[in-house]
Amino acid sequence: MNIMRLGIDASNIRDGGGLTHLVELLRAAKPQEHGFDEVIVWGSSATLNCLEDRPWLKKVYDPVLDQILPMRLYWQLFTLDRLMRKERCDVLFVPGGTYTGAFRPFVTFSQNLLPFEWTEARRYGVSWMLLKMLLLYRSQYFNYGGLR
Repeated sequence: MNIMRLGIDASNIRDGGGLTHLVELLRAAKPQEHGFDEVIVWGSSATLNCLEDRPWLKKVYDPVLDQILPMRLYWQLFTLDRLMRKERCDVLFVPGGTYTGAFRPFVTFSQNLLPFEWTEARRYGVSWMLLKMLLLYRSQYFNYGGLR
């Protein structure tokens, strides 16, 4: 019997709408109906503490995920792929919208479409927020294959 495992990268899910969405998605999830026996979520201590315990849910904490963004990006790029293979995951779901690793197949879900709305993004003027929007645009653009 082949056990199917879904990995979820919640390294970039910290608070707000992203966290609410993940909590509600897992609350309503019925992975067995979609062929998955286990769901493994990697996240910060605060994120994992918000997720309800389920028999099919494995919450994995890494202290790096409580650190600043560059450390979390490093973790995603260099550690997550190894962890996905170790847990024998079949697919990776990235609800934060940006994935830089080598594991395949993966699915991203962008909840912030502001980086794709240049009229709105320009309202920030020359600022750190505009730089953030540009970086998000670039990373998510390539995740979606250039938005073909």
